[in-house]
Amino acid sequence: MPIRFLGGAILGLICCTGGVHASGDTAGPLSKSGSPSPDGRKVVFEADMDGTGDATHLWVCSIDGSALHRIVGGARSEGDPAWSPDGSRIAFEALGRNGNTDLWLVNPDGSAPIQLTHGADDKKPAWSPDGRRIAYASNAGGTSDIWIMDADGRNAQRLTSLPGEEDHPSFSPAGDRVVFSETDPSDFTANLQIVPSVPGAAPQPLTSQGFHDWNPSWGPLGIVFASDRHATEGYAIMKVQPDGSGLTGVGSVRALDPVWTRDGRLVFTDEIDVARRGQSLRPCHRAAAQDRAPRAEDGSPANQVRLNRPGASALGRAARPGAIAGGCDPG
Repeated sequence: MPIRFLGGAILGLICCTGGVHASGDTAGPLSKSGSPSPDGRKVVFEADMDGTGDATHLWVCSIDGSALHRIVGGARSEGDPAWSPDGSRIAFEALGRNGNTDLWLVNPDGSAPIQLTHGADDKKPAWSPDGRRIAYASNAGGTSDIWIMDADGRNAQRLTSLPGEEDHPSFSPAGDRVVFSETDPSDFTANLQIVPSVPGAAPQPLTSQGFHDWNPSWGPLGIVFASDRHATEGYAIMKVQPDGSGLTGVGSVRALDPVWTRDGRLVFTDEIDVARRGQSLRPCHRAAAQDRAPRAEDGSPANQVRLNRPGASALGRAARPGAIAGGCDPG
């Protein structure tokens, strides 16, 4: 789902044992599409650090918001990074000077970039749990479908060919199925579908039509996604089981791009209040389902780490020691 960058944003952390607040100003980078490292110590994400909205590039920082640095350059724009299960590589999409969007691999330090796809518009890479395959969205067949290939770019095969536009693939923990979103071109609503990770199988609907269900991420506790089903404004995080049961909201933040971490947390793009004109990226720890996300005095989510320039460290006011952040329960 394309997102227009509007103003300042923050990269933040909610934590169970304390943290920092974000202040009410709007200075800072625009960030989204976070992907945590397998060890949970770092996050790679796309950001528009100059705030112009012209392009995003890939950045990495520690989970506490420190050690921010850019890892990729040369393309007109880069986005949708995905950290490999063994932590050795990052897959991402890059808009080249020829106008095509292709998939690439790069080491976490930015070295050894390798182009995986050529010619079509290929986006949204997602790793299989064993790191041997990558699912992605591609218009190589004429419309945006879900494809799968070996991690070296070989043996590309189409998994779906539905009437709508398929996007946002995510593998099951066993690697045998892929969940994705399909957009209806007649009204631009989207629902989630599941397909086996081998060509020739028919996708099965997971969520009902008539809403906007985006950005699914499949983890051991279920499938989380962004949706406007229960949101009074913008999008909220929801969770559903692979058989379609247990559809429920997660927390109270307006958010996009939820991604599971190995230890049962979620990294997501937090839509900040419209008056602040921005979006932020933050991970959240598991908390009580009935709790609400804490808010700072200005109404912003509490316990966040602000980054407002490359290399910036955490800024803000210390939260109450021992405070437990709620409203982000993935379980």
